Amino acid sequence: MKRLLEYISIPTHRIFTRSQASDVWGWGLRFSMLAMLFSANTSLQAQVKLASIFSDNMVLQQDQQVKIWGTAPAGNLVTVKASWNESVSTSTNDKGQWEATLTTPKAGPDSYELSIVSDEATVRLNNVVTGEVWFCSGQSNMNFQLRRSKGVKQDTMLANNPQIRFFQSGKTGWQVSTYDIAKDFSAVGFYFGLSLHQKLNVPVGLIQSTVGGSPAEAWTPLETLQNDPALKVVVDRWDRWLADYNATDASAYNSALKQWEANGKRGIEPPMPRSVYSIKRYHHQRGILFKDKVKPFIPFAIKGVIWYQGEGNVEWGNEYEHLFTSLISAWRNAWGQGDFPFFFVQIPPYNYSDRFGKDRRLQAPILREGQNRAQALPNTGMVCTMDIGDPDNVHPIIKKPIGERLALIALAKTYGFNTIEYSGPTFKRCSVTGDKVTVEFDHTAQGLVAKDGAAKWFELAGPDGVFHPAIAALEGHKAIVSSNSVTEPIKIRYAWQSAPITNVFNSEGLPAVPFLADTSSTSR
Repeated sequence: MKRLLEYISIPTHRIFTRSQASDVWGWGLRFSMLAMLFSANTSLQAQVKLASIFSDNMVLQQDQQVKIWGTAPAGNLVTVKASWNESVSTSTNDKGQWEATLTTPKAGPDSYELSIVSDEATVRLNNVVTGEVWFCSGQSNMNFQLRRSKGVKQDTMLANNPQIRFFQSGKTGWQVSTYDIAKDFSAVGFYFGLSLHQKLNVPVGLIQSTVGGSPAEAWTPLETLQNDPALKVVVDRWDRWLADYNATDASAYNSALKQWEANGKRGIEPPMPRSVYSIKRYHHQRGILFKDKVKPFIPFAIKGVIWYQGEGNVEWGNEYEHLFTSLISAWRNAWGQGDFPFFFVQIPPYNYSDRFGKDRRLQAPILREGQNRAQALPNTGMVCTMDIGDPDNVHPIIKKPIGERLALIALAKTYGFNTIEYSGPTFKRCSVTGDKVTVEFDHTAQGLVAKDGAAKWFELAGPDGVFHPAIAALEGHKAIVSSNSVTEPIKIRYAWQSAPITNVFNSEGLPAVPFLADTSSTSR
């Protein structure tokens, strides 16, 4: 304030020359402008503000208590009025924060207005609807845009649908679906939402928060990682990278890189140390994406989460099951909505290359198994993609079936469509007769089917532990598996490779899920 008064002070002469008078006029003009700015700034500070998730065109979860929150001057009374004849008042705390809870009506043809009134200002939100709200998250395959998806041209008109609404992290406000809007939204998220809307006939709100190349630990709260002894390996690995980066790796690599560039980039480019690779990537930091990309949306009421991630953790596939289930539990605890639906996509076939001395081809099937086992958590479900991957592209362009398969899980497990088959065949148990293994499957619908020839990717191993290709005869809900190279089968596996494009389905066209089993036991 003192500096402001110094800036606007004027000379105190009794008699002014023409030039002095001009100076006084200039000072007066400056004072007026500053006064207006000061007044505008004071007005802005006094206004009620909403969290960024709240805007015109938004979808609120239907028939549920939903929280509305934001800021206003400390001590203000804030009233949230909904045009479905509900009004709730609350007061801001000493930090200017406020939160109110409304009970939303069931989805219908009406749109609503929300008014947020404080002692100082009023904010109105228009064209608000109630329906089903889903949070779409993960890495680049969830981020993959609709316009890049195979076959999208035939679906452009379907994207012109005012009953589907989008919110994208990092962008401003909810948007009503048109193709021009939807084309830059998640393809998987769009097809999931479209399928739900077509079946439920209610508005669907989709919130996208994705970061390409991100590992699961970045999406997991830091305190979850630090407080779980079983996740100590993840914490320690980052600490080791950070120490190596600060000690020698960063300076040595930068020096070598500059020398290589000074030599006209002749020869082999200096290899980037593992520590430099991760430390320089913001989205690899432990817990950072939960803090920046998930927490800001909590406690916005959602029906559930769809998740497509895993490629960023293939180097450590054996750690994924516990890390992933910890992430799911942590999100549920943070949201405070109980065990809400959490449906996810198993990573598709891809020829992973070695990275920093680790053979990721061996780890990929182990990570898929970890994803499969994560279904032991309540209210979870997994989409198998072993039929629609691309061994040469970590971002396969076929996305529509993935969104539709996620919707099948939601319809069956969340919305009560109990007769829908939502999963491909899954291993149930096996038995051995001579040199043959009989595998029984769940989720076969009317039976197992092999497309485009004989069933592929079954393998057997004998006492030496070496797996050999096997022949599988499909008979109803069973597969009879044998190999000329194995007379005493001890283990059996299916699609246990980095990039197998599979051809075994149930009668509903859903692909069989990879498995590894010991034939001496009746179940996995």
